[in-house]
Amino acid sequence: MADMKEALSTFGIEPERIHIEIFNGREPMTSGAVSAATRNPHPPKDDTGTGPLVSFARSGIAVHWKPSAYQSILELAEACDAPVR
Repeated sequence: MADMKEALSTFGIEPERIHIEIFNGREPMTSGAVSAATRNPHPPKDDTGTGPLVSFARSGIAVHWKPSAYQSILELAEACDAPVR
């Protein structure tokens, strides 16, 4: 991620326009909890095809993030039913 941030800066992107969120693969904090039924990942219902493109590698989907609709990439992932920890 640091390399990507540096590359974006090199291309002239202002630092305040670069948004990074890092998720890791730790063990679940709610171990033993009954999980909800899993759904296939999908674009959110309000995806208009505009805004920064976000790819969820394990889910195999790419969707557009609208900061006005989702405060974080995690919220976008939840709207897509993309599995995250």
